[in-house]
Amino acid sequence: TQTAFPVTLSVIGHLRELGLYSDLELRIAFIECREAALAQALSQLPDQPYQMMTKWLEQSRTHLFDLVTQYSAIFSEEDEGDGGILVGYFTEKVNRFIALLDTYLPQITDG
Repeated sequence: TQTAFPVTLSVIGHLRELGLYSDLELRIAFIECREAALAQALSQLPDQPYQMMTKWLEQSRTHLFDLVTQYSAIFSEEDEGDGGILVGYFTEKVNRFIALLDTYLPQITDG
């Protein structure tokens, strides 16, 4: 489930105060939690290829926009010690989208 931004910001703030996790670990955990929310939303897609691709795009766009917006607000850009985590994550998402298109586009006959 998507967590509201104020709650996310508060949790990250408290975790930073505790000092138990590095900034890199918090970044990774943030992305993993957002990925889990997206995976849950995508697990409920319809079977028909056109509807499935439409819903997949809609859910992905919404979740990924929220992820980037919140990640940018929570984690300072000047502290880019993440080794390109966000870029790597989005590269994987684009590759997944291309694979879905390769699989389902030939099956779409109407829509």
